Amino acid sequence: FANQFGIYYTESCVLSFNIFYSNLPFNPVTSTHSGTNNIVSVGTDNIFTTITGNVYTFSYDNDYHINTASTGLDENGVSVSIIGTAEDGTNAGIYGTTTPYKENAIPYYPHINTATVASEATNNQLGVNINVQAQER
Repeated sequence: FANQFGIYYTESCVLSFNIFYSNLPFNPVTSTHSGTNNIVSVGTDNIFTTITGNVYTFSYDNDYHINTASTGLDENGVSVSIIGTAEDGTNAGIYGTTTPYKENAIPYYPHINTATVASEATNNQLGVNINVQAQER
């Protein structure tokens, strides 16, 4: 998620394993918020692969994969890659984890794909054909 402003009207949030285009959205010394393993100073134009227009406005034309060439600063001020920086070693964001987002993919959970129900019964039986589909993990 792209966040343009700081964190307001909240207390004691823990932000860990995030990528920030500039600084942390809170002051780690004076705030009730905390966090670990965050990467800062990446730059708005460098976080995602291809963004046309405003990064804060969602568009299906954008490629929200993490930019493989981008670096930022870790908590010690050392330059690090933003690739593989999520807690589980995958990328941060919707394309990370062991079950990343897939465009035009069917869901992991079973769902009704098609359903055909006859308009009238034949021999006291109503013809029903229901197909269920799910994505393999």
